[in-house]
Amino acid sequence: YGGTGKSWKWREIQDINQRVLVAGGITPFNAKEALAMTKANGIDVSSGVETSKGKNRKLILQLIQNISRMKN
Repeated sequence: YGGTGKSWKWREIQDINQRVLVAGGITPFNAKEALAMTKANGIDVSSGVETSKGKNRKLILQLIQNISRMKN
């Protein structure tokens, strides 16, 4: 039940011509790369912004800051 938190080969959907969200192992440190490589319309993130205490505000803010610096 739930996701595995493992990344996958984002290159596999580089040429897809549909609106998509990318998910699977997304973290503040790789979200920008995942979006750039897949040209996805957004991301689905969960365990990539969690610590043993649950969702981590600092990780969430870091993810937002990292992807907000992307060029449109």
